[in-house]
This record gives sequence, C-alpha cells and structure tokens, in this order.
Amino acid sequence: MTTIETIKADMDWRLGELAVMKTIPHRYNMTENHVTMLQMYLIPAIYALWEGFVKSVITAYIKEINMSRVTMDSLIMDLLLYAIEIDDKLKLSEARQHEDKKKQFVRHFRNTLSAPVNIKQKVLTESNVNLKIINHLLKSFGLETIPEEYKGKLDKLLKFRNTIAHGEMAIVVKDEHIAEFTQLINDLMAEVVIRVEDGLIKKTYLEGGRMISDQGDGSCNQFHIAKEESM
Repeated sequence: MTTIETIKADMDWRLGELAVMKTIPHRYNMTENHVTMLQMYLIPAIYALWEGFVKSVITAYIKEINMSRVTMDSLIMDLLLYAIEIDDKLKLSEARQHEDKKKQFVRHFRNTLSAPVNIKQKVLTESNVNLKIINHLLKSFGLETIPEEYKGKLDKLLKFRNTIAHGEMAIVVKDEHIAEFTQLINDLMAEVVIRVEDGLIKKTYLEGGRMISDQGDGSCNQFHIAKEESM
C-alpha cells in the first residue's frame, strides 16, 4: 500500500472503533450505574484513538520523506528544526560542553545536513494533542494548519479526559458527550488526512516545494475527503 492508503486504512479502523464506542453503552442490558461508568471511561479511549492516529500519521509521513533520499539541507526550515529537535546527538545543549564534545556536535551536524534525509521516527505530542500541538506538527511538515474553530471542542475533550484520567469524579458523561467527541475525532482525522494527502502530492516538506498557507483557510480541500455527518 502507498503511504496515503496506509493512513486511510488506519483512519477507517479508528472510525469503526469510534462507532462502537458511540453505541455500546446502550447495546447490552446494563444497569444505569454500569452505563454511567462505561461512558466515563470511554472518554480516555476516544482521546487515545486521536493521539494514536496523530502519531501513526506523522510516523508514516516521516517514513515517506526518509524514502525520498533527498538531503537534509533540502528540507524546509520548520522540518529541519523538527529533525534536529528529536535527534539526541543534535541537542544544542550538547555543544556547550568541552572542546571534544563541541567538535563531535559540529561534525555530526555537518554530516547530517549533507547526508540523505533520515528523520528519527519520534513524534512529540506531550500526551495532550490539542490544537496547538497538532498545528505545530502540521506546520513542521509544511502542511496547512487546522482551523481555530476546533480549538474549543478539542480543549473540551482534553478537559474531560484529563479530569477522568486523574481520578476525579467532577464530570458527568452523557450520551451527547460521547456523540460530540466521537464526531469531533472523526472530523479531525479527516482534516489531517486531507492535509497529508495534499502535502504528499506537492512535496511541501522540500525547500523548493509549494508551501501551503498556515492560516487554516481550507485551501487544500480540493483533495477532499468527505467528513461523515454522523457515524
């Protein structure tokens, strides 16, 4: 399968999981208390599907770039910076040590720039993939960012998830919350795939590639993936 086919297959599996999560609390004969408990713990599971998707997509995208055999110095500045940040040998703090360490740092840096691209398959999510984090990742790879209209919705999911994950009982999860959050992740995954497909076609990770606006204006929607109204 191609990279985009692999990513779409991964999204399809996650859409299926979200559909099950949306219906399972009322599919079986459970007491009201059991339904309430199940719905509460579905929230971290819904978020996990989102974070797992982001890591899966970025990892697949990095693999595709690594297979292109271009040199590191041909990458856009944002991606070059990302590649440096996740390479332990290129930690800028390492250069502040004694002379031998400084020379090793400079030598590795010089060799990295002239060598075929080999970005480490490490995704920096900080375990809270809010709009700021996903947009930072997208921008790093020369991809259009996701519109601000998603910020409040994703922050709400993160608030629910973090509260439950920390063992607090202050939030009551209802049917409408499950429906809201499953649809949100459905829509966000579609938004990401649209941008990744566009980036693969235009090779926006290259310095000479066509850089997409980072204003989230939806200009890449010509490569359209229909977002389901409901699951």
